[in-house]
Amino acid sequence: YILLPFSMVACLFLSTMTNVMLDFSYSQFVESEGVFFVKYMLFLLVFVLSSIALYASVYSMLQLYYSRPKRLQGLTFREFASSLLKNCKRTLVVGILSVLFVILLLMIVIIAAIYSYYSLIITIPALFAVILPLTYWYSSYLLEDISIIDSFKKAYRLGFPTWGGILLIALVIGLIIQIIATVFSIPW
Repeated sequence: YILLPFSMVACLFLSTMTNVMLDFSYSQFVESEGVFFVKYMLFLLVFVLSSIALYASVYSMLQLYYSRPKRLQGLTFREFASSLLKNCKRTLVVGILSVLFVILLLMIVIIAAIYSYYSLIITIPALFAVILPLTYWYSSYLLEDISIIDSFKKAYRLGFPTWGGILLIALVIGLIIQIIATVFSIPW
């Protein structure tokens, strides 16, 4: 009941954007660029809000599952709402800080590339090595009652030893998603 409204609105914006892009590719671009930009920004806003709701609801369910003796049996929305709101705030904080951290890392790579293109041989793999442990940041901050800095440290403490496993899982999941997307995009 929480994610369905976000999904419906996101689907509406995505459908509208797809129609606009198809019209643009056939040189029948009717709407002005400003209207397209507004639609795209609205879609991004709905995407961010729905992602926050998804992360918060999944981690709230996990917290309630492990903290209640009967697990999720008999769970009411009132009990779920307080955990959900807390996790929405925490997800927003981690999301904003993650984006800022990645932007900072990208700026470092760009500055290094300006000085020498050969530096990209070192900075691009280093960028991936630094970004991959961030996958643990959401989990450590949302599941445990620790500060954002402590969860960041914990994410890197757990992430660097398991770096290869994270990369392998990401590659396998990406491959599976591409295969499924290819199968569903083939006209039958």
